[in-house]
Amino acid sequence: WLGMPLGKVACHISEHFHEPLDNVALARLAGLSERTFERQFRAHYGLTPQQYVRRLRVRIACHALVHGDLPIGQIAMEHGFADQSHFTREFRELLGATPGDYRKNFRRHDR
Repeated sequence: WLGMPLGKVACHISEHFHEPLDNVALARLAGLSERTFERQFRAHYGLTPQQYVRRLRVRIACHALVHGDLPIGQIAMEHGFADQSHFTREFRELLGATPGDYRKNFRRHDR
């Protein structure tokens, strides 16, 4: 699995999720043209590469929201979002709640 081009890309995304990740660079890493990479990635993961990146960023940020005390804006920046507003939009779209509401709701159960 990890020897496959898409596995190599998935590992790279997991290790560099907080950095800018564009499809051209990811395709190059896979040794594929951008279009072929995008098509194969979507066929394999059911998401575009950028959807995959955003979902991973939000998923990892959830842990930081519940188990840490960093301000939401700082969590946004450390998890690859342009700013807190961008983070909030993506978070709400994927999880149906704001990061602040998520933090309040799940901290109650966590502590």
